[in-house]
Amino acid sequence: MDSRDKKELDTIIKSFDPQKSLNQKIWDDKKLDPRIRKVLLKVAGHFISGWNLKNTPKIKDIRFTGSLANFTWSDFSDIDLHIIVDFDEVDDNEELVERFFSLAKYYWNTKHDVKIHDYEIEVYVENAGEDHTATGLFSVKYDKWLKEPQQTDADYDEKDIIVKAKYFFNVYDIMLSKFKKEEYDDVIAGIKKTKEKIRRMRSSGLSSDGEFSTENLAFKVLRRSDLLGKMNDLLLKATDKKLSESKKTQNR
Repeated sequence: MDSRDKKELDTIIKSFDPQKSLNQKIWDDKKLDPRIRKVLLKVAGHFISGWNLKNTPKIKDIRFTGSLANFTWSDFSDIDLHIIVDFDEVDDNEELVERFFSLAKYYWNTKHDVKIHDYEIEVYVENAGEDHTATGLFSVKYDKWLKEPQQTDADYDEKDIIVKAKYFFNVYDIMLSKFKKEEYDDVIAGIKKTKEKIRRMRSSGLSSDGEFSTENLAFKVLRRSDLLGKMNDLLLKATDKKLSESKKTQNR
């Protein structure tokens, strides 16, 4: 790891220290600014209108979560906006529905650059009843806290976080090397497996030790350093290359 990477990592680690109050650009005491609520509802409505589904599910809730709904906000934060629907209302094949909404999220977040006070809005679709661990959860639709955040002291092991995060940086380097060697099947399988490992790591940390668990903070390092974004981009490129190879084979 060179000095520039180490400096970035040190900055990310320092951003985990809690603030003394919620972000005052977003919240007035603990009440969501009505103007911001209006923008979030408008963004959610625009995102939903682009689904063009035969069976449009009922919107059960629109929720604001993540560090900006908590005392852990920083310059790295964005606004996590979760649209809550029942996947069964779309189709019986839950895996297919999840894949559709993942693609919808990807295209929305890449085509739109909507910000509030320089904080990007990240839109997600969440299945109703899904176990979502959050220490701060606000219903934008109903304008009320579902889980009000509590002020806590930072208690984390910096060295352990770095060790866990560096493992995934190394995995990405391996996948990038395989991509350059045109080993696309290995890249696709490797990144999917790694993403699932990251998901399980974070979930395990949140359920056992909460927001300041080593596993959750290692996940945040990966997100804030954009490693997760780079992995997604590499997965898409490898998939495109694999599909191109298949077409060439069929046309022979």
